[in-house]
Amino acid sequence: MISGFTEQVAQGTSLAALVLSSASGATGYALAGRVDWVAAAALFVGAALTVPLGASLAHRLPERTLRRVFASFMVVVAVVELAESL
Repeated sequence: MISGFTEQVAQGTSLAALVLSSASGATGYALAGRVDWVAAAALFVGAALTVPLGASLAHRLPERTLRRVFASFMVVVAVVELAESL
């Protein structure tokens, strides 16, 4: 916990920052004609339906458990990315 934030506050802050950076990046890609709008709509609907469930779960989990789950997820992502790069 380098920042001193609780896990929930750190994740909420990160997600809030992503809203602005995602909008900026998406605008640039859209202006360049590099957005598949059907896929984007499907991703939006999926996220709109599942993100509130994940956020609710994150609020109910003890901080230590949430931190371990997030760290485990990051390890899995790193292993998959490494395997795919070989």
